[in-house]
Amino acid sequence: MKTMKKLNHKEVLRATFLFWLAFILLLIFSVFPVYFFLKSYQAQNDYILKDLNSYKELLNKYQVVKQKTDTLFNQMTLLNTGKVENDLFLEKYIADNKNEIMHILGDDSVAELKQYSYLMNNVNSMLKQKDTVMVISSKEQLAQNDLLECMNKTRKVKKDLSFDPTRNFSAAK
Repeated sequence: MKTMKKLNHKEVLRATFLFWLAFILLLIFSVFPVYFFLKSYQAQNDYILKDLNSYKELLNKYQVVKQKTDTLFNQMTLLNTGKVENDLFLEKYIADNKNEIMHILGDDSVAELKQYSYLMNNVNSMLKQKDTVMVISSKEQLAQNDLLECMNKTRKVKKDLSFDPTRNFSAAK
């Protein structure tokens, strides 16, 4: 039995080829955008998570530095006030806390926490100013005590000189 050959066999092959070509192109143009969309979503998600983690780390660092800085300045208010027994130990403790804060700040967060970095860099000058004020205050207190003692001695001498019956001396008041 002889098979009959289709008259439009070449047209059918061409149409089949065009159909599969169009199907593959449609598949490529529909699957690749979804793939690239998912890939860009993943890249953006990774970038956002990385930023979120660095922000959380910076926030944690900020909270620790804030608390330690408040503690440091509370300790500085106790310095040279007579509220602590030994100011040298307190000065050493303040210096250690300052170094710890500088270590926490590190080089990576100096830009983000520049106010705290500036503050920590100027703690020594603030301590020098506080020491200068305390020295001047103690000198002033000493001068006031000396003046009061001198005035008391002057009164006593005046009293002794004015009422000494053996000298026959009376001072005018």
